[in-house]
Amino acid sequence: MMEAGRVPAAIIISAPEAMELPHMKARRSVRVINDRAMGPLTVPGMPLRFSECPELPVQAPFPGEHNHEILQPLLDISPDRLRELETAGILHNQRTWRIRISPGSLWSRSKRRSNSL
Repeated sequence: MMEAGRVPAAIIISAPEAMELPHMKARRSVRVINDRAMGPLTVPGMPLRFSECPELPVQAPFPGEHNHEILQPLLDISPDRLRELETAGILHNQRTWRIRISPGSLWSRSKRRSNSL
């Protein structure tokens, strides 16, 4: 009926269903990344590609992972002072933060004491 009336129409599918379509995989619109906390994950890829720009690896930092490299020169403070701020809970660091996947929720984050490592 829609075709007869020349009305543009298409089926509606979910994002997970779209990521399973063979042509989406063939176009590299779906990619597998290796997440440091969760292991291999299938995620949507970049829909645009440029001939002179290679596909870059995707890796998000953990909260506080680069505190020392960024904050020490920016704020001109010592590594000891940064550790004090982390210990006081003012700054997070990657040793005191973990990601937990629990049933019923995609993500839940919990903090743990650094002395439990």
